Amino acid sequence: MSLKKVAFELRHYHLNHNPAMIPCERIMISQMVHESGHGKSDLAKRHNYAGMKWRKELAMLDGVFPEEYSDWEGKKELYVSCRSEKCFVGAYHKFLSRKVYKKNGKTPFDFADDPAGFLRHIVECGWCGSTPSIKRENFPAGAHGTRLYKRARNDAYIRSIWKLHDSRSVGLIYKATVPDVYDAEQMPAWLRV
Repeated sequence: MSLKKVAFELRHYHLNHNPAMIPCERIMISQMVHESGHGKSDLAKRHNYAGMKWRKELAMLDGVFPEEYSDWEGKKELYVSCRSEKCFVGAYHKFLSRKVYKKNGKTPFDFADDPAGFLRHIVECGWCGSTPSIKRENFPAGAHGTRLYKRARNDAYIRSIWKLHDSRSVGLIYKATVPDVYDAEQMPAWLRV
């Protein structure tokens, strides 16, 4: 159970299915580091590094199944469990292919060369992990307060992912996949730590 294995499987998946997504891999890994507590969460032990809740569209995937789990607030729900990191990467891409992640005619995969756009898109479509520092009760009641709260929560989540994106730890995890594809002279600038 390793984020390096996830990074390797992510690279392998993109090379075989969608090479255009390679520029977004580091932001994906950053999100997984955040969601899984650096790969140490109970969900990560079940090969769910992104905190994905179970959705019926995942039922047809091999090695992917629902499992009841209590989140950080103690709320029990069905979450995704995977047999391996490889199964997880397939489930992650299937999860992002669902209709809920299509907004303004775009899917997350339309942001292949724009990691910031990819992250903003999935967050605006509803993917927002926990942000305990942003509490609903600190915002006005009503629809306007709800919009302000969601924006603050989303922005805090995005900031935390970008902070990880630029960190050395994510760079080392991500760099573990690079030698399989590039030698040092060929490595594009966006891959360098």
